[in-house]
Amino acid sequence: MASSIETTSQEASLWARFWQDNGLRKSEVFYQKSLKRTEQLPELEAAISRPTTKVAGIVIDMIDEIVHGAMLGKRGITGQIGAWCDTGFVETLLLLLAEHDYKIYLTADHGNVEAKGIGRLSQGVISEIRGERVRTYRSEALAASVPAEFGAFRFDIPGLPPDFLPLYARTGEAFVPKDDQIVAHGGLSVEELVVPFVKINFTRDAS
Repeated sequence: MASSIETTSQEASLWARFWQDNGLRKSEVFYQKSLKRTEQLPELEAAISRPTTKVAGIVIDMIDEIVHGAMLGKRGITGQIGAWCDTGFVETLLLLLAEHDYKIYLTADHGNVEAKGIGRLSQGVISEIRGERVRTYRSEALAASVPAEFGAFRFDIPGLPPDFLPLYARTGEAFVPKDDQIVAHGGLSVEELVVPFVKINFTRDAS
């Protein structure tokens, strides 16, 4: 939606609206974000175990936090994700959902790539969103104000509002201090655009 393209604040209401449009009542729809620790799971179980709850949208943002704080590239991220998985959070959550007979689907909003800094753009408020791999502008003139030496490029994507003009960094590059190595997203590489959609099934031990 054009009114919320720059924020995730309407996720909960849009989630509820989708399911209401598909036959559920508002009281049957649950949504929770910012889950990442096992001590949060008892409160979650209380919500999803209610007889009225028919569908649950659960946002786990630990990996996103790890990526945004990455200092050692993807190798460092792999180690941090492994340590987080060792806490048992993921396994406990999946078993909890299975015990309450939920059909479980796992997805993500984007992937990430390693990128090298080409320098920051100092444009003040000219750019509405100042991402590491993409910046957005409100007019063609503002988008054209980026110096040519940055090699940034436009790519018009159908469905975006007419006054939402993204400007992308080249493959393997980012709008961060020159030569800084980061893990980021927002660009047009395959790794950033292709996301998983996985159905998780559990089988009961016949013994």
